[in-house]
Amino acid sequence: VLIGCDGSNSVVAKYLGLSPAKSSPRTFLRGFTRYPHGHPFGDHFLRLRGKRFFVGRSPITDTLVSFFVACHIPSAGDTTDMRATRHSVVQKLEGQQCPAEIVEMVQNSDPESLNVVTKVWYRPPWQVAFASFRKGTVTVVMMSRARGR
Repeated sequence: VLIGCDGSNSVVAKYLGLSPAKSSPRTFLRGFTRYPHGHPFGDHFLRLRGKRFFVGRSPITDTLVSFFVACHIPSAGDTTDMRATRHSVVQKLEGQQCPAEIVEMVQNSDPESLNVVTKVWYRPPWQVAFASFRKGTVTVVMMSRARGR
């Protein structure tokens, strides 16, 4: 019995015969936005999918929000200038008629908190859900902290 978790180059996934994870053509911008007078979002996580973007927002405190935006940014090769990357993402969201509160959240984010991820690997959840976690005498048990709560 193997209990554990490993990443996109999973030895376990290869052993079980799962197909390789695929790279995502999207760029992910992650960061924090501070709302000095409080935000109106409560404690609800938001997922918003548009035609060419995906946004997630999670309040941390009454004045701090964590977010990510996934979209295709052609100029994402140079990710050292966070203000320019943020500007590109804002333009992309405005062009896709994203709600104003999302655009403002990204626009007002702290540049020091921003992180750009350009190499993301993806394995469809149904591939894992319908896979056999047994091969010969080996059985794999999948666990995470969230399941133990």
